[in-house]
Amino acid sequence: MADNYHRIITANNGFKPMFFKRPGQKLTITFSSGEWRTNRDENWLGPEGHPSTNGSNNFPAPGKPEMCLLARLNERIHVVGREFELYGPEEGVIEMGPNDDKTRDNLGSITVKFEYTSS
Repeated sequence: MADNYHRIITANNGFKPMFFKRPGQKLTITFSSGEWRTNRDENWLGPEGHPSTNGSNNFPAPGKPEMCLLARLNERIHVVGREFELYGPEEGVIEMGPNDDKTRDNLGSITVKFEYTSS
């Protein structure tokens, strides 16, 4: 049986805890709605982030699109984009946020759905 709920990830708060993953759980994170942007960019962006600007070495995910949606589990960064699945023996708190080095001046939010099943 799958359970699910929605969470809002704000663009200006860095990584925030969203979900505790237990061993054997399959977790699917799916974009639901929203847009965000940096203060220096006039374009509102979805979870895929900026199409032509990648993060520099001080970003959480260097070389990946600026402002793309990220998940962190046990210090490992995963690019979520529109949908991401994670399953296996990993256990820990999943944190989520944008791929940006200075989030305090960002605007907007993204809503995602967490769907999880236990083995």
